[in-house]
Amino acid sequence: MRTNGKCKECQGDIVAENGEYVCSKCGLVVSGELVQSTFPIASYLVDNLSSGEKAHSSLGKRLHIVDSLGSYIDYHNKGYFYDSQGEPLPYRKQALFRRLKYNYDLKSRTDKRETDYNALRVLNRVSVLLRLSESVRNRAAYYYRKITSSKLCAEVSNRLITVATCLFVAIREFKECAPVTIQELADVFRSLGHRVSVRGIVRELPRLQGKLDINVHVRRSEEYLNRLLSSVIIQPEIQCRVSESEINAEEYKCTILSIALSILKELDLPTRGGRNPFILAVSSIYAADRKLSESRGKKPVLTQRILAKATGTAEYSLRDHFCSLLKKHCNLASEKEC
Repeated sequence: MRTNGKCKECQGDIVAENGEYVCSKCGLVVSGELVQSTFPIASYLVDNLSSGEKAHSSLGKRLHIVDSLGSYIDYHNKGYFYDSQGEPLPYRKQALFRRLKYNYDLKSRTDKRETDYNALRVLNRVSVLLRLSESVRNRAAYYYRKITSSKLCAEVSNRLITVATCLFVAIREFKECAPVTIQELADVFRSLGHRVSVRGIVRELPRLQGKLDINVHVRRSEEYLNRLLSSVIIQPEIQCRVSESEINAEEYKCTILSIALSILKELDLPTRGGRNPFILAVSSIYAADRKLSESRGKKPVLTQRILAKATGTAEYSLRDHFCSLLKKHCNLASEKEC
């Protein structure tokens, strides 16, 4: 603890405590001294300023938000304020500082950059709803800032379509770490009230690739398996069927994953024939379950109806992929549902 001289009464050390300078030995409060805030950051700044040093505070230029030099009133995401003693401010003062923080301070930071601020704010919300990592979000923000720079900004007509396309490119770039389909991406934007469609993203993609000089990764079915199996295994109906077949749920998941990967490995690119990789991944899980049940002599855990419902795919699409591509590779005897 930093000391501030000696007490006149007992010669004890004077220290800062609870916003006042007091004697550490006799407890005498020293009058006429500067009252110091109890918050650690404020205390640090007071200490450095009193010792003659310059103090600077800035959140820096973050990729995923419109930012600028300076400091916020309290922390940037806090809306409830305290005084130097750590006590909550009265209602009227709360309203005053909240108005200063969110009206004056925010407007001064986003002046002439409101469009970028709103677009990046939507990017953050979509990333949270899709449960994407910060790395994916920051990569998308980097692409957005690059495409909306001074040289290319005039060619950007719709910022929301642009930010959606940038997020799609980042999702594909991170492969199995972000197993999100383009339809799911567009659905989340629409759920927030924005007119973003799959067709709009696909139309914007070639221009974005040309300007940023990047290649969009082509998704493979293997990248969806972990996500699909995790969503399938938690279904109550499937958990009951797994327990009835006398196999541990985690063991079942790992076995199905291994078999599905081996099935997909046998299908080279020409054999897949441009099929939807998401539906093909679902079909490979169904085929793996059928193959596992035949080897164990047990009833299959999954049916086409249950699996289609758990993964949000059409039952006829699952059946078509299974019968035309996977059945002969699995050496299954019949297609009859169990």
